[in-house]
Amino acid sequence: MTNRFVLKMCRRKSYCQIMVTVMAMFTVMQFVYPRCATLMNIKTLQLKNADYPCTSITQIIATSTIPTNQENGTMKLPHTIKTVVIDIGARQSKYLNILEKSEDPTVALILFDPLPASGIPLQKRVAEYNMRGQAQNWLDQTKSGQAFMVRAAMGEIEGVADFNIGTGPACSSILKTSSENKFWCANAKETIKVPIMTLKNFLALIPESIEQIHIKVDTEGADLAVLRGAGDSIHKVNTFVIECNSDDEKVKFRDGECVQSDASSYMEEKEFHTLDVESQGHLVNMFFVNSKYKGPLPKFLAKDPNQEYSSFYKKLNHDFSAHGKYHEV
Repeated sequence: MTNRFVLKMCRRKSYCQIMVTVMAMFTVMQFVYPRCATLMNIKTLQLKNADYPCTSITQIIATSTIPTNQENGTMKLPHTIKTVVIDIGARQSKYLNILEKSEDPTVALILFDPLPASGIPLQKRVAEYNMRGQAQNWLDQTKSGQAFMVRAAMGEIEGVADFNIGTGPACSSILKTSSENKFWCANAKETIKVPIMTLKNFLALIPESIEQIHIKVDTEGADLAVLRGAGDSIHKVNTFVIECNSDDEKVKFRDGECVQSDASSYMEEKEFHTLDVESQGHLVNMFFVNSKYKGPLPKFLAKDPNQEYSSFYKKLNHDFSAHGKYHEV
């Protein structure tokens, strides 16, 4: 690809952006795993031979934010960490509120939010938390390795996708607004490009020393797609909180959005049981528990009454205490 050809393409702004993005991704792949350079088809960005373990988009983005072990490529977390909490579609993140207040040394919190309006303030808060306990320009080894903010979306397949910024920031989604939508908040006012990671590839980066993984998903309709993106690695997770359209409501906000019954069926297939369902207008919060999870629930999730999903966690914790297991709805 000659410089003259690139300059010619760049006379059109959209072509230039595409070319620069493709060339940048190709350069990164060459640097991270040289063998991938010969396996990558630049036109389609698809690997030709799955026998060679090329680095995934998820791994590239994750290692740019979270320290990684050289030996096995997993996250390098403080030795005190026993639980990983993942907040997908974090916005103001009530989980971060709890960590800021408790400073629980046994928890690592990983936030995902591709929206600049919420992602930038979250990055600031995470940086401020990481710098707690700093002495003479030395960071506290535990606090500085507990909280992370990733400016990316989660989905079913890795790549780069349109992210539709809603009229209300809380209504932004990788899904397109439905032609049947009548809710002002879900109308897209602009669209940006964002990287898409998958839970399957991200969960593979969590070290085996971690005892529990708890995930909350609130991606404005794409919650089931995020779960599907975990594949069989979903069994590594102990609990999920997600948001879907209620079966009782015939309202449509986005194309391909999560519906309550579809989510229940999928999670049942994956051996997760529905602990509780909480209505909120046309939507429902759904709480799923891995059938093999025997507790106990981490204090980080069980003790704070201001936790956004405290009713779910309290119910699960009560069932563990009273019966040694949870009860299904």
